[in-house]
Amino acid sequence: MIVTQNPLQNKQMQSRHWERRRNQVRYCQLDCESELVYNKPSPTATFQQTVFTAGGTSYIRWGRRDCPSTSSLVYAGRAAGAFFVHRGGGSNYLCLTDNPDFLNTTPGHQGLRSHLYGAEYQADANPPAFASMTNHNVPCALCHTPTRGSTIMIPGRTTCEPTWTREYYGYLMADYLGHFRTTYECVDMNAESLPGSALSTDGALFYFTEAVCNGIDCPPYTAGAELTCVVCTK
Repeated sequence: MIVTQNPLQNKQMQSRHWERRRNQVRYCQLDCESELVYNKPSPTATFQQTVFTAGGTSYIRWGRRDCPSTSSLVYAGRAAGAFFVHRGGGSNYLCLTDNPDFLNTTPGHQGLRSHLYGAEYQADANPPAFASMTNHNVPCALCHTPTRGSTIMIPGRTTCEPTWTREYYGYLMADYLGHFRTTYECVDMNAESLPGSALSTDGALFYFTEAVCNGIDCPPYTAGAELTCVVCTK
């Protein structure tokens, strides 16, 4: 005996079938036993692709307004920090952009504020490449490399460890030992100064750093030698 369905029954069955499919799309969770989920791209593959596209690492190149060939320029600017005799403010140097944005402001200097000043080299006569830049203002650049994820600065070295990429190297600098403390930064070996900034206005200051043989082994370090540094990525 052959049972046949009339066109109306076929239409009703198809309607119920597609309604179930629509419900699956609407309510199915990631862990449900549905071919709709199995056919989706792997969450792991999507995450790995996102990390590769949006990853990378950034660093500041002190003393220059450009980046080495291993990285791309995010922005160029000028070094800044707290005035060297002020007790308050930040102890770190900042790389200020040339194109600032402001929100709500009050005209004039207010009493209850932290103040930020441009930074100058205080190089004296050694090394000779820096001597002509004494009292000049310090440029900086924020650099980004998209294919490496970590940045380190190694004091006392001009080369990186194996498998690391050298971004730049130079001299370890901070404020003078008789002033208030600042962070140590790596200033490029081929440093430049900002045009028209020769006038000494002080502000934040960059001095060379020397090793003292007190808790530091000499050798390999040398008393009074200006310390080097290198910035590496991997």
